[in-house]
Amino acid sequence: MLKKKILIGSFVGALFVGLIAATSFVFAASDTPVATVQCIQSAVTVRENIIGLALTDYTRAVSNAYKFRSTDLQNAYSQTGDKAIKAAVKTSWDNYTTFMKGVKNIWSMAKSDAWAKYRASVKACKAPSAMTDTSKSGSEL
Repeated sequence: MLKKKILIGSFVGALFVGLIAATSFVFAASDTPVATVQCIQSAVTVRENIIGLALTDYTRAVSNAYKFRSTDLQNAYSQTGDKAIKAAVKTSWDNYTTFMKGVKNIWSMAKSDAWAKYRASVKACKAPSAMTDTSKSGSEL
């Protein structure tokens, strides 16, 4: 039991030392002027705020789309006659699909605009490319 505790303690200690070393490396002094780093930080903050607000709008719109679809389908299945039901169901799904295409398009444009503003801001900061995260723009939802 003592060997097990020593082994675990050694592992945790080594992990802790490794994390400190990695953290020290990540936060090492930068050759980039502080004003430039602050400029990049500001650009990131603006970008993230825009994307956050756009995501809130997107999720609200998607939630509403499902509510509307549910109501439309409930109404469709309360119709009488196969043809009327089939037509109403088709209309419900067509409305939902059209609405979702619009929502996805608005979300896509909002992301693109946020990243375009960020790129322009970072360019104005005269930031070295190694300091920016523009290569991650494709990883958004």
